Amino acid sequence: MVDAPIEGEAGSGTAVYWVIEPGTAPQW
Repeated sequence: MVDAPIEGEAGSGTAVYWVIEPGTAPQW
């Protein structure tokens, strides 16, 4: 699993989406 901020700046919802779709993740 990638180093996604599960509990961070963007929130858990965006983090989970990042894990599902790494290409569509917002760059922060």
